[in-house]
Parts: sequence; structure tokens; C-alpha cells
Amino acid sequence: MRDGAGPSSPSDAGNAPGRVGADGSPTLKANSSETSGSTEPDAIMQERLAVIFDAAHAIGWWDWDIPTDRFHAGRKCADLLGIDSEQAAEGVSFSRFIDGIDKRDRAHVDAAIRHAVDVGGPFSEEFRIADVPNGFRPRWVAVNGHCYRGEDGKPRRFPGVLLDITDRRLTELRKQALLQLGDRLRELTDIESIAYAAATSMAEVLTPSRAGFGIVDEGSETVFIPPEWRRSGTSSISGQHNFREYGSFIDDLKAGQVVAIDDVEHDPRTAMHADALLGLGIRALINIPILEHGKFVLVVLIHSDGPVDWSERDLRFSYAVADRVQAALGRLRAEQQRELLNRELSHRLKNSLSMAQSIVSQSLRSARDLESAKAGIGRRLSALGHAHEVLLKGSVEQAGIIDVVTNALRPHQDEPMRISWKGPDIALAAGAALSLSLIIHELATNAAKHGSLSVEEGRVDLEWRVTGENEDRLTMRWTERNGPTVIEPSRSGFGSRLIRYGVTGATDQTVEIDYRPEGLVWHLDALLSGISVPHPAETPPLPASS
Repeated sequence: MRDGAGPSSPSDAGNAPGRVGADGSPTLKANSSETSGSTEPDAIMQERLAVIFDAAHAIGWWDWDIPTDRFHAGRKCADLLGIDSEQAAEGVSFSRFIDGIDKRDRAHVDAAIRHAVDVGGPFSEEFRIADVPNGFRPRWVAVNGHCYRGEDGKPRRFPGVLLDITDRRLTELRKQALLQLGDRLRELTDIESIAYAAATSMAEVLTPSRAGFGIVDEGSETVFIPPEWRRSGTSSISGQHNFREYGSFIDDLKAGQVVAIDDVEHDPRTAMHADALLGLGIRALINIPILEHGKFVLVVLIHSDGPVDWSERDLRFSYAVADRVQAALGRLRAEQQRELLNRELSHRLKNSLSMAQSIVSQSLRSARDLESAKAGIGRRLSALGHAHEVLLKGSVEQAGIIDVVTNALRPHQDEPMRISWKGPDIALAAGAALSLSLIIHELATNAAKHGSLSVEEGRVDLEWRVTGENEDRLTMRWTERNGPTVIEPSRSGFGSRLIRYGVTGATDQTVEIDYRPEGLVWHLDALLSGISVPHPAETPPLPASS
């Protein structure tokens, strides 16, 4: 703004704050018709005004005398704009007000002030201030004022009030960030992109010095950090790191808990390793763990080079981001599983046609006459059809594990006792029932092609149990015997990958395949809560053989 632009208060300008009293509160400026000295009504009005501004801690006031370019402000306004309160009481150049505006907002606010001076009218803007007390979080203010003209028509005074609206703007920013993150996550198709989107979304709200994600090896407790988002002047920490070198907070992350540390020197989880963190420019941090099938696989990283008093709203925002990331991963897993099942159904169809051809040719070759061949072919093709009933019931809510096993193995049970199975009936969720049926079908098909079921004397034992201290786990074991010598395949095909994948829905499971020379052994250990549903009634265990 040019010096000496010059508005003056109109005759009723005494209704706006003027000079600053000894206590820092505004005093009324006498209008042109008043004589020297304050009247009793003026004193009462001053007292009332002082009480109002003292009570409203978030409100500051200012008054710009345009002809003399003297900008006066109360303590709250001066503090927010980074002006010494005593200097503000005496009056400073209005350029100090402009300097207190963040550079990103300075141009449009200055233009709005010029317009108010040119037309002699109101002024209302919201902007960020440049002098952030902790050097970390932006501060937002709303200002309202009015430029008054004198009798000569020239601008003379420009009083106004200033309100700290940081909490409101941050709330709006959090909501907007979550909405935008949801839109972005719907378009992403890999876990690393999802984690990076979450990190950049948090950076927009929390304005840290660094934001990114890390790929976690839970077994070795290490994390690899790809190139991350950084504030200007902040160094990169991309590369391999060991969690234990920076404290014990990995224990919380492995438990699926969000970690928020205000100051690494004072938090018991990092105090003993604070120097290592400070060496990376980390004084405060938020870490959000991302779990895949119950395992800690990724971490979203938010770092600040200064101490931060993470608020409850910051933490709720972090939890909301974590929830959206987990939902996106759930969607991604569902899409991958659907693609996997579609591919497997195609794979199964091709195998079924091959099996049907094999059933026909073997039945004809071993039959004594045409009638016996016809009966054998019909019986075996019917068994194959029953197996596919389970494969095509992905929309049902549940299926008993005995039904799943029975239907999956029926095409291969050409002789009594050749395949034996036992275990309690368990109501499986639809996805778990379908995937388990596919696994058993694949195991049996492989056994018929290459394993114990490929010879007459070969046998298979399948057993499952409910285990664990709280009876909360399912263990299942497939054992082949009396077959040809087993040789581990040199490459892993789609069927082998399906067997190793495990049961859909299990949040904690392990799958092991042992290619023993005397016969293949497949073992599954899974948490029941992710794959089972409440059973309507207790069912006695299946007999030792079917």
C-alpha cells in the first residue's frame, strides 16, 4: 500500500476502536465535533469494549490511520501477526500487517485491501499468517474491517477485527483430505500406491517435514523407505532401516496400533535412542501400521523436525486415514481374489474336461462290457458334477466343511477307503468354503496325476482339528502314502500357487508343503475367526473314514 493514501473517519467514526489504552485495550477516538477530554458515556463505552475484547480471547482488533500510516493493534492481533505488542500500541507502518500474511495469500489479501480503500467500503478475508509460533502448523485468521472516508471524500481510517479460525479451517481441511483420499484410493491398484497416497494426504493436513511409507520385513524388524515427500530443506532418509535402532515402538506397530510421539527425547519408547532419530531430523512422528493377513507389511510415516503436541483431532484423523487404507486393501484383496477365482474356475473347467475324457477312456478300457462301461462313466461324471456344485456356490452365506470335503473329493474316491478323512464339522464362510474346495480339489488332482492316487495301492489321509488354547484355530493335514517317489517340482505353476495361498478370509494363517519322498504332506494352520461363521448346532465328528 502507498503511504498517505488517506481515509478519514466519518463523523460517527468514534464507534470504532482508535488508540490503545494503558492496558492494551482499545479506546474510543473522539469525532470531529467533540472537545478535548472524554465524557462519562465515552468512558463507559471504553470499559465495555475492553471487557468484550478481553473475554473473546480469539478476537483481536486493529485500526489503521491512513494519512499518517499508523497501524495500531491490540495484543491478540499483534501476537498473531508477529508484531511486538508495545510497538503495535504505539503504532507501526501498515506494511507490518501485510508482512504478517503468509506469502501464499499475500497478493489476494493486499488486492482486497486496496479495493476497500478505493471504494471506501467493507473488507473481509480469510488467510494464513506468516509468523507461525511453533514453526510447524499453519495459523488461519478471518479479518473484517471497513474503510471510512472523511468529509473531503478521501480515505482516512480503516478499523477492523481479526479472529483465529485455525481449528475450523483444519477441521475443514481434514474432511476435504479424507474425501479426496477416498476418491484417490478407489483408483489405485497396488499396496505401495495406496500407502503413498495416505502419506501425502496426511502431509497436506499435518504439514510435517517429511511424509512417506516403508516396506516392512516383520521377521527382521527392518523397513525399506522409498523416496519420500519432503519439505524444502529436509533431507531424505530413503533406504533400509532397523526399527530397534530407534526405540521400542515397533512393538505397538506389530500389534496394529498407531504410534504418535510428540517429542522423541521425552517419550519412553524413543528416549534411549533419541540421538539416532534426531540425526535423521525426526523429533516428532506418527506411524500408521498396515497389516496384510495379520502381518505388519507397510508403515505410513509422518515426521516433524520440531516437537509437536499431536491433538486428539490429529490422532482421530490418523485413525480415519488408517481405516480408509485398510478398506482400500480389503477392496484390493477382494478384486485380486475374484480374479484369482475366475482364473481358477477357467483352470478347473479345462481340468474337468480332461478328467471327463480320462474317465471315459479308462472306464471303456477296464470295463467287461458296454453296459458296465456306461454305468461307470455315468457314476464318475456325476461325482465330478457334485464337486463343481461347491465351486459355483460363491454367493451362499456358508457351507459345512464336511460338505466341502465330500464334494471336492468325490470324483477321486473311485475305491472305498482310498481317501480317508475325519474331523469336526465347521461352518465356513462362503469365501473360505470356496477356496478350501479349490485347494482340496487341486491336491487331489495332483495326487491323481503325479502322487499316491496315480497308482492302485496309493492312499490319502485328510484330517482336520480345532486347536489352540481358546480353540480358535483350524489345523488341516493332507498326507499321501504308498505312491511313487515324490520329487519337488522345478517350477511352481498356478495350481501350486493356489495351494500355497491358503484359505480366503483368514487373517492369520500358515501353509506348508513338504515334498517327502514317501509322499507329499500339506499342512494348514489358520485362525478360525476370519473363515468360520456361527454353526446352528453341534455336529458330531465325521467318522475316521468316509
